[in-house]
Amino acid sequence: MKKLQNPRAMAIALALSSALLNIQTVSAADRDQVYLERAVSSLEQGDLRTGVIELKNALQQNPDNAQARLLLGKTYLQLGDPVAAEKELRRARDLAVGRQQWLPPLGEAYLAQSQFQRLLDEITLEADDPKPLQAQALALQGLAELGRGDRETARARLSRALELDDGQINALLGLARLTINDDPQQAQALLERALDKQPDSFQVWQLQGQLHQAQGEHKAAIEAFDRVLTLRSDHLPALLGKSDSLLSLGRMDEAMALAEKLVGQVPSLPAGHFQRGRILFQQQAFDQAEEALQRVVSQLPDHLPSQLILGAINYTQGELEQAQRYLSSVVGALPGHLPARKMLAATEMKLNNPDQAIRLLEPAVATAPEDAQLLALLGSAHLQNRDVSRGAELLQRAVELAPDASAIRTQLALSRLAGGDSDRAVEELEEAIDLGQGLVQADLLLIMTQMQRRDFEAAIQAAAELADKLPDNPLPHNLRGVALMGQGDTDQARAAFQQALELQADFWTAEMNLARLDLQAGDRAAAESRYRRILDQQPDHLGALLAMAELAGRQGQQEQVLDWLNKAWERNENSTRAGLLLAQQYLSRGENLKALEVARALNTRIPGHYGIQQMLGLAQLTSGQPANALSNFRRLAEQQPQAPE
Repeated sequence: MKKLQNPRAMAIALALSSALLNIQTVSAADRDQVYLERAVSSLEQGDLRTGVIELKNALQQNPDNAQARLLLGKTYLQLGDPVAAEKELRRARDLAVGRQQWLPPLGEAYLAQSQFQRLLDEITLEADDPKPLQAQALALQGLAELGRGDRETARARLSRALELDDGQINALLGLARLTINDDPQQAQALLERALDKQPDSFQVWQLQGQLHQAQGEHKAAIEAFDRVLTLRSDHLPALLGKSDSLLSLGRMDEAMALAEKLVGQVPSLPAGHFQRGRILFQQQAFDQAEEALQRVVSQLPDHLPSQLILGAINYTQGELEQAQRYLSSVVGALPGHLPARKMLAATEMKLNNPDQAIRLLEPAVATAPEDAQLLALLGSAHLQNRDVSRGAELLQRAVELAPDASAIRTQLALSRLAGGDSDRAVEELEEAIDLGQGLVQADLLLIMTQMQRRDFEAAIQAAAELADKLPDNPLPHNLRGVALMGQGDTDQARAAFQQALELQADFWTAEMNLARLDLQAGDRAAAESRYRRILDQQPDHLGALLAMAELAGRQGQQEQVLDWLNKAWERNENSTRAGLLLAQQYLSRGENLKALEVARALNTRIPGHYGIQQMLGLAQLTSGQPANALSNFRRLAEQQPQAPE
């Protein structure tokens, strides 16, 4: 006799069987309507993600459910995915959804993708369209014309839209954008009209924030962006705008936190990486800034703001050919951008191309005749070009325009140095320091210039004076130690470096200099101990890693050389020096494919760099890829026709 089943288990099984039977008896059409109703309920509660899942379920049951297609397209638009929105809205249109339902959101999807011509081609008016729909279409067309740069046509279409519907939100926003810089009061009036119509419109609050930014009212801008984020917590333009305003207020940590949030939300978003890059640049974290901005230009090769900052970074780090490439692109696209033109001219001067610097700067003098820095830079270019009279004339005009500016005095000193007149340069630097404006770079430049001239006694004295100005800063003591090393006084140099470390225990520059003294004294073990102490505290310290590789090379320990270079490269992936040394080491060992791999990685991260391209060509040649090597060397020859290599 069979054992009786548990009555509770039997009841549950019967209930499940009944539910399954009920589902199976529902038609496919009914099932997609059930999912659609669930989606509507989720969307009404603000749960967009769940709404998308339910709409997809509905479309799995019935791919031709026009309302599900339409609603999915609109929801994708709210989620900031205009590409997916466009696909669903076009399907809804093809399924004969009414024009009034698909036309406005499809136009919004095209706008979000900057597909302005496509919008103008497809979002058109028909004679029997009701006035509100005509107003919507005209407003979308006006925004597309604004995106194309045709401001007059945009204004005409947006104004016509308001005539048909005085509360048309896109028309009000478009006209506000048109007037935001020229007539901020009118822009504010338009935004107030828009807020009367839609007080909870995140688009209106977004533009309100941008208006406050344009007027320099960054606290008010932050409040407006916060209103947007209350309505849409993940609204990318609001996050970016708020980060911009925080940066303008000097609140870098908060600005960076929002930039990190942008990158976290959408890792592929160039705007997030650009924001990180510009903040890191202001913090002088140049390697990290370069890495972030390289990600931008890898997606947007013509992104001029990134190119400008990359040019500045490369100029600062002495990567002059790379700086020249980036800055030339900016000046070519924006010939009236004076800071980029100045920086490119300074780069050309460092590359010993004074003629090119003069060609860049002369036209700018006509538009900015009172710019003392511009005149000083142009004067220095003429001095470098051996036109002493013209150079002196321009420099004198610069000093007359800004006689008390230490920065100009420093610029003039740089000009003297560029022209080889180090004596006059020192005089200018001393005058800059005498002005008493706390321009520390003038002090530093004076010390370095004196050391370059091998006037170590004067450099030691200048470093001591700088130490009086900066009593808690280790830098002057380190500079004094370098000057003492140049003078051959190693005992006093060692004491100066020790003094720097007493002020700041992790001032690794001084520790590295002490290691140099150890090596000079033949004490390899002491030097290695210092390098290892640095790496214990800062494992990615490039100088110490490369120094360890050099020590291993002196001992003929080639495997250890490779090991240290690999560590330097792995921990500093954007270091040109580490990558090139590693690739060269692989080539010397006959491991040509590994050299090629490193060169390719470098070229991907820092495209167009002369030394990297040269290494890439060599690695291609030794790896049996002569055609690729030839193509690469031809590009190098075009880029640097005077280079003997």
